[in-house]
Amino acid sequence: MTHPEIKKQVVSDISKAVSQGAALHKCCDAIGLHPRTYRRWCRTTEDKRKGAKRTNKRALSADEKDQIVAVCCSKRFQDKNPYEIVAILLEEGIYIASPRTYYRVLKERGLLIHRGNSRAPRKSYTPPELKATGPDQVYAWDITWSALGLHNPSEMVKGARV
Repeated sequence: MTHPEIKKQVVSDISKAVSQGAALHKCCDAIGLHPRTYRRWCRTTEDKRKGAKRTNKRALSADEKDQIVAVCCSKRFQDKNPYEIVAILLEEGIYIASPRTYYRVLKERGLLIHRGNSRAPRKSYTPPELKATGPDQVYAWDITWSALGLHNPSEMVKGARV
């Protein structure tokens, strides 16, 4: 991908050469550029191919992201989640961004941690799973955690009488 500044320079150089009497296809051949590409670059220097990187005009600037981080890390809001921060600021007549944007910026900066007075959620404990690959490898008295979901030993033997 060619940088837009380089495209503009190439277009101006070829235009100057053509205005002085040079043939367009010869100028393009000299620099290894197809004449159709030159004409496309004359219309616009933006890359319109599929998958080309585009800039979003509505994206937050670095200053706006810094402002969000500064607000979230201030002493006043350090223990509040973004929904609470936005609500408090709206009551004061200040709007910086949506709560989702706050979360996105905090995650991008590595600051998305548990915010609040309560403890962070923890995973529930599940007992270790034992797996036997042959006879006489695993013995357990508690069959309530059986991988088959069977709670009656007689169900394990096919055709057993109850």
